[in-house]
Amino acid sequence: MKIDRTTIEAYLRDGAARGLTRQTMASTLGVSPSAVRYWCQRLNIPPAEKFFRTFEEKHGPDAVGRFRSLIAANASYRAIGAVFGFSYEYARLVHNKLYAAPRGYGRIW
Repeated sequence: MKIDRTTIEAYLRDGAARGLTRQTMASTLGVSPSAVRYWCQRLNIPPAEKFFRTFEEKHGPDAVGRFRSLIAANASYRAIGAVFGFSYEYARLVHNKLYAAPRGYGRIW
């Protein structure tokens, strides 16, 4: 069965937007992960953002929502770290990941 480029590109873009890993997309398409990586590179599709998925896998469902609500309540990084069971430094890194500007944004040089 021949699948055209637009069908593959649409599936890969949709999968990356939904946060699917390339391994998952490869098994769905019935090809190797290296083939999916090659197609994504050729079509300029960035890898899926996996931070939020793994954060919720580690700390439970709606962990990102709970983190945001603690930030909205002006909780300290130490208090947030105590709720989730990690250090205040990791709480700061998660805060930067959630709220910081994209990389390279605002640089003047």
